[in-house]
Amino acid sequence: MSRVILVGPGVAAVVIGLFMWLGGVGFRKWLLGIAGGLTGALAGFFVFGLNPLLTAAFAGIAAAAAAIFQRLFIAVLAGALAFAVGFCVLARPYLGDTWIAVTPAKQSGTLSWAQSARLMKSYAVELNASAGQAYSQMPGYKKAILAAVAAAGAAGGFWLRRAAPALCFALLGTALIFAGMILLLLQKGSPAITGIFEKSSFYAIVFLAMTAFGTVEQLIFCKQKKNESVKVGQGGNGGDESPSARRSWRTA
Repeated sequence: MSRVILVGPGVAAVVIGLFMWLGGVGFRKWLLGIAGGLTGALAGFFVFGLNPLLTAAFAGIAAAAAAIFQRLFIAVLAGALAFAVGFCVLARPYLGDTWIAVTPAKQSGTLSWAQSARLMKSYAVELNASAGQAYSQMPGYKKAILAAVAAAGAAGGFWLRRAAPALCFALLGTALIFAGMILLLLQKGSPAITGIFEKSSFYAIVFLAMTAFGTVEQLIFCKQKKNESVKVGQGGNGGDESPSARRSWRTA
């Protein structure tokens, strides 16, 4: 498989994940744009396939929206992450061995980047189908729990202005680090997905520990810059303006 498809995105995911994991709040605006761009690129990849122009345009629009409407995007992101975590916990009995089949096998020859991209897309589509099948097999009460968890996550993301961004960045950063390491291991032919799936309890503990550490570290060391509370008017008279008066639903 082409190194461009696995090594490049793998290294990028690890680097971006480290920034989000340990300093997401400090680089909030930029990293939200990156998170929005990655989300848009992923959605565009499934909608438009291998059309780079449409995928890039979709990613750009999502990145701009995430950077502008920060507080709203954090709420959406928190809801989506809460749903994802809840799904991983509740859907485990219904996944069976379906994800083991999507581990890329070693190829006899080197594939071009386009062939490798199509192959990775087929694996992603198969993963998505396996997750959809598992969701369809879940009983109604578990689906209701997932909906409630997502709603609670979105509400918490909107109202918890300090804790929610730190938790979201730590969780998303940890997920990107894991994803990047999986891509790098797949390049060497390692059955990374199978290994994680077979030792899910161990990797879940590691994932939660990293997320907790990243959240606490950002709450302690990453202070958000507050806007100045005093503005000098054009006429030279100072006027007090509280930060809450300038806050909007776009930013926390």
